[in-house]
Amino acid sequence: MKKGLIFTHNNSDFDGIASAFMLQKIFNAKVVMPERVEFQVEAFLHLYEYIFPFVKFEDVNFEEIDFLVFADTSSPQRIGSFYGSLPKDKELEVYIFDHHTLGYFPPNFRIMRYPDTSVGSSVTLVWEEIKKRGIKYSEIEATLMLLGVYEDTGRLLYTSTTYRDASAVADLIKNGANLMVVSRFLESGMNPYQRQLLEFFLDNSSKDFYNGVEYVLTYAELDTEVEDAALVVHKLRDLIECENVFAVLKVKDTIHLIARGLGDYLNVRKVLENFGGGGHNEAAAATFRLKEDFSDFLDRLRSAIQKECKPKVRVKDVMTSPVRVLSPETSVEEARKILLRYGHSGVPILKGDEIVGVLSRKDIDKATQHRLGQIEVQKIMSRNVITINQDASLDEAQKLMIEKEIGRLPVVNEKNKLVGLITRTDILRVWHGINIKKTKELSTKRVILDLNIRLDQKIRDYLEIVSDVSDKLSLKSFLVGGCVRDLLLNIHSNDMDIVVEGDAIKLAQEVNKYINGEFFSYEKFRTATIKNKEIKFDFASARTEFYSCPAAKPLIEYSDLHNDMYRRDFSINTLAISLNSDSYGKMIDFFGGYEDIKLKRIRVLHPLSYVEDPTRIIRAIRFEFQLGFKIDKADEELIKNAMELKLFNVISFDVLKEELKLMFSHGSCPGLIIMRMKELNVFKLIHPKVSFNFSLDRLREYFACLKSEGFGSYLKEWWFLCILPIIYNILKSEDRFFKRKWKFTKKEVLYIEKLKKFLLKFSRKRNQNIFKDFELFETLEGIPVEIICFLKILEEKPLNDYVIWFEKNRGVFKPLITGEELSNRSDIRPAFIGEILRNLKKERFLGNISTYEDELKFVNKFISEKG
Repeated sequence: MKKGLIFTHNNSDFDGIASAFMLQKIFNAKVVMPERVEFQVEAFLHLYEYIFPFVKFEDVNFEEIDFLVFADTSSPQRIGSFYGSLPKDKELEVYIFDHHTLGYFPPNFRIMRYPDTSVGSSVTLVWEEIKKRGIKYSEIEATLMLLGVYEDTGRLLYTSTTYRDASAVADLIKNGANLMVVSRFLESGMNPYQRQLLEFFLDNSSKDFYNGVEYVLTYAELDTEVEDAALVVHKLRDLIECENVFAVLKVKDTIHLIARGLGDYLNVRKVLENFGGGGHNEAAAATFRLKEDFSDFLDRLRSAIQKECKPKVRVKDVMTSPVRVLSPETSVEEARKILLRYGHSGVPILKGDEIVGVLSRKDIDKATQHRLGQIEVQKIMSRNVITINQDASLDEAQKLMIEKEIGRLPVVNEKNKLVGLITRTDILRVWHGINIKKTKELSTKRVILDLNIRLDQKIRDYLEIVSDVSDKLSLKSFLVGGCVRDLLLNIHSNDMDIVVEGDAIKLAQEVNKYINGEFFSYEKFRTATIKNKEIKFDFASARTEFYSCPAAKPLIEYSDLHNDMYRRDFSINTLAISLNSDSYGKMIDFFGGYEDIKLKRIRVLHPLSYVEDPTRIIRAIRFEFQLGFKIDKADEELIKNAMELKLFNVISFDVLKEELKLMFSHGSCPGLIIMRMKELNVFKLIHPKVSFNFSLDRLREYFACLKSEGFGSYLKEWWFLCILPIIYNILKSEDRFFKRKWKFTKKEVLYIEKLKKFLLKFSRKRNQNIFKDFELFETLEGIPVEIICFLKILEEKPLNDYVIWFEKNRGVFKPLITGEELSNRSDIRPAFIGEILRNLKKERFLGNISTYEDELKFVNKFISEKG
């Protein structure tokens, strides 16, 4: 078999390299690596060298070579110094795949060229031949070919581009070409001089940070001007992935200074104004004669850059605010409780507006150890207070903490007034890429679009009223919680929850002047409600909560949006949408709720959440079935751990009952919900002695029976019928507990009493002939049909056998004589009718009578005996 070599031009681009490597699929030939390739090509081949092998020219034995292939070049001189080493006396076949003009070839080269070369890229010619031969190629090979076509056609924008190039692109993408990789490596649109300049810039670039702002300074020294050097700088910024780039091109004694940035923390225009330049905040340029040493100029430029660097992350961006403070007169014991309550390791001491000291947990621990809990904190606090300005950088804060060996710094404004507190943890979290008060702000346009599409026009009008009034009162207002979650899930809702940083009642009162709905306010909780036929608005002042002990009712203090969201149950309920006009539609995500919604994941905000409020466990299960979400695996462990803490004795049964009602009300299969409760060991919340052994199949049969009898979630007592399988065994012995704690309705109490009465009678007579016991039959007759469903399906033998027999035969014993017939007789007093019908049923049950005539005789005898 003939052997060959494949060459491409020196300083090869993607079009040449891709053509060369893909021609290996057509010819039995190896690719000779050019002496030099463009830097992007070199980077690509370095990553994928195991896929695209090549040989070095010096390793070639031309005695074994029968033919040559030239890719993306029609001139042997373009392969560089290799040309001089090609055989001069051996006849070689030469195949050319190129779209350029044919050059000179020695006489011993027999040329065969691709017939139709009117394309914009050599890769297109190779792709057409591969396609014609039905040769398969991989996704990374498709990516390399796409790089070649895009590069030589200027992403299909050059006038030399043909429909054949476009067809190649479409097919390559269809077959897996990776556009992300193409974007990373492609440097189309630059001429060789620009590409060379780009290489110099890359080689000489240095990345630096100042005030947390990243910038790159680079330079190149050339003998001639380079056309459109600004394009090169633009490409450079994309490649090095840096926001701010300053590039210096020195051509003899002329300096061309080009800068690109984002303008947020480094204004490049102001930097270049120092050198007579101008432009915009994000793009600027300067050209001038160099009158100093080049290295001195670079130092001066670096100083000018750093002077304009504003701290990218400032103390006020990550500090905790507002700050919890103590007065000097606070006792050590009270201070201990406060630090424990809020999880603080230290707290500033204020006298009026002046910071007079700082108290640490270590100070309190030492005082407590010496039994000094009743003394005032001013006697043990540190009076040497080190503060930091809110506009200082994190570097300054870190340096100050290290120098003074302290873990926290009170933050002050220009008037030296306390505005926040920053700790080592705050700084560490930022350095490690974890934002504290910075939030994920989703696309405002996207959210406004959702608001416009998914909300009724009337509701949108009402929200605009809230927006206008909020601006008027200088209050920050946000749409929050479940309504935002439902908006993202495209679930319709007319209940809108609004959190206000400030006086929610005042805002609601002003809003209602335009809505004119029913208005309710609750001064104690700083909440208000506006309701009409179209919508319900719940307004609440932003607040934070503290639980004094597990399952206790929360203590409430007023706060900001961040703390208000932090007190909520799950991350999916912590999203907020700004309603103020200057940021209308901006979605704020403090705790990753948007990501959890996309992943359909239920997750609490901190590990003790289920301990603080165990009813959140029921809520989590409800959301699983209501939203089709799944409790996070870590949360499942938190739930199981919480269940080991015996929270039953401290839980609020009123709240638990309401959560159970909600959970069973939305229509999902109650049997699956119950089994999920069992899986998570949640029955302990209801009662620690719950004994549950029903299978899912039996539960499904039970609920199917209820449904067939016309019962469902619309029923007020539906929740009771759902938890009956859970509490049934305990209900037999501890019904007083449930009646007292759960505050059952009259109908639910009736369920329990009738059920207990029947169970008691059945247990006493189970050893007798129960099928001949009319009293037992009559007792069961008084039980509602929904409880009959429970007994016949979930009870054990022989009780359920008896209930099934009862259902089949209850109509058999109904008297043939009706109450209406008896009431029409003049010899029967109305007071006797009920007694007569009961006795007729009993006689039929005992088998003493069976026909209408028998019943008539019985009635006549009864009347005669009664006189």
